Formats: sequence, structure tokens, C-alpha cells
Amino acid sequence: MKNLRFTRAAIVAASFVIFLSGPVRAQDAGCQTERSKMLGFLSGTWTVQSDFRMSRNPEVWESTEGTSVIEPVFPGCLWKETLSGTREGKPITVAGLFGYSNISDKFQHTWAHSNHGVLTFYEGVFEEESLVFSAELIVGERKILFRKVIQRTAEGFDARTERSVDGGESWDTGWKVSYRRAKAGK
Repeated sequence: MKNLRFTRAAIVAASFVIFLSGPVRAQDAGCQTERSKMLGFLSGTWTVQSDFRMSRNPEVWESTEGTSVIEPVFPGCLWKETLSGTREGKPITVAGLFGYSNISDKFQHTWAHSNHGVLTFYEGVFEEESLVFSAELIVGERKILFRKVIQRTAEGFDARTERSVDGGESWDTGWKVSYRRAKAGK
């Protein structure tokens, strides 16, 4: 009986050691993973060419230039974006975060802009050469699907935001953005 008590005590003690050392090792490793590092291409200071859809019928677009800075908050893990430009002759600022959840195995993106202030949360995956984020918004009785597609290019990357009001059968592009590395001194 004495050995059984010792064995139980040893198992309990070993369990606590393993339990307590697990989180410490996870914290030491940080949030950086091979998957999270896939977002590193976003980092940098960018010259941004934006095309905003102003109306659908007739189709009218406004082209403007701006600047975006995307930098790590937690290196290799979480990036923040601050984009500054104009829309309809007025200043617009976009704030966003990009990351990866090793719990859901999805890339994550949230953003808002100074015109509407709505915070939208997207989850996404790499599909071929594109990073495709999606979100869903319920407005009254309507379900609106949103999608943000980011595609790497030789000079940087392109992004577009789209929405669908028919369950994803068709998509309307509302914003097209080209990110090109800013030249030194700009």
C-alpha cells in the first residue's frame, strides 16, 4: 500500500510539472509559426494605387494614390497596417491587422476605415497564389458575404474587396488596391 501511495504521489507531481512546463514552453516559442510567417511579404512601406467604385450604374471608379505602412506588432506573428489616402477629395485612413490562428488553422484579418468605422473580421486561406479572406455580415434580413483577395506580384501585391448578396453566386468588386514598394526618400 505504501508503494501505491508513493506511485500516486509521483504521478500527480509529474503531471503538475508537465502541466506547468507546457505553457512556459509555448510562451517561450511565441506565436510565430511557419504558417504565420507566410504573411511576412506584407511588411514594408508601400505606395498604394487605389481604385474605389463610386457607383454601379453607371459604373464609375475613382483612382487615388496613398501610402501604406505594414509592420510587425509581434514579429513573424501579427502585422498592423496604416493606409493613408483620399476618397472623394477627403482624407481616408485604413487601419488593419493581419495574423494567423494556429487554433483554427486560418489566416485572420480585421480592418476598418475612417469613412464608415465598421470593424470587419475575416478568416482566410491561401488558394493557389492568392490569400483569400472571407466574412459574413447580417444586415436586417439580408446576409452579405465579403471577400478580400490578396495576390502577390513581382513588385509587391494587389488586393481587392468584393461583396455578394446572392450567397456567393456573383461578386461585386468595390475596391482595387495595388501595393508597390515605396522608393527611398518618399
